[in-house]
Amino acid sequence: MKEPCSKWLNLIRSLGLATPDQTEVLLQDGTWTADALYKSARTLVLLSEPSSELRAYASDRAYEVIYFSADESSWRETLAKHSEVFGSVA
Repeated sequence: MKEPCSKWLNLIRSLGLATPDQTEVLLQDGTWTADALYKSARTLVLLSEPSSELRAYASDRAYEVIYFSADESSWRETLAKHSEVFGSVA
């Protein structure tokens, strides 16, 4: 598992938030990789800037894309904005 993904998962767990159903999910026969997938919320988590093609691919399949920037100090804010996926950040 890549370091940013490990750090992100550690933060999720330390905050007691919902963990993803899968990590490092290959999309469109490996064209892209999502860092995490929340199946019931139909949400892909990306820790690198998604291309417009990837956003279109996800949208066409009714998936939301949540992008976490490389700036780890912003991750809590992003988590809080998407409490419907991750749960409430204390």
